[in-house]
Amino acid sequence: MTNGKLKYSLTVGLSSLVGFLLGLIGLSKIIGYTVPWLMLIYPALVVILIISLFPKFEKVKLAAQAGVIVAIIFSIGDFIAGLGFGNNPFTKMNLFLPLGKQGLSWLLPTVIAVIVFQIISTFSRPKTLAKT
Repeated sequence: MTNGKLKYSLTVGLSSLVGFLLGLIGLSKIIGYTVPWLMLIYPALVVILIISLFPKFEKVKLAAQAGVIVAIIFSIGDFIAGLGFGNNPFTKMNLFLPLGKQGLSWLLPTVIAVIVFQIISTFSRPKTLAKT
């Protein structure tokens, strides 16, 4: 993998040391550090996963990009709340959106953005002439 630049024993030793240090921190603290970041990126990953089910990505590329951006924007409130700053404008806005109390406030705006941008993308594509 490294074409001989890193020796196996060094890699194993460093990996063991990192694992040991992470073990000292404790699982609950590791989860506490990672949950806010996961709350920020999981909506975008869900959009990417669903969009990847379409066979021709080029036809849904603009909608996928818009969906990822909107999902991240609307998950900022959950991220900030996960960091312990629950009284912020993003979190308050998310609570008023449908499914906001369940942590899914990003879902409806993302679906709307994907649909709107797919419609825009469909109508803005150049028309190709059919061969006769």
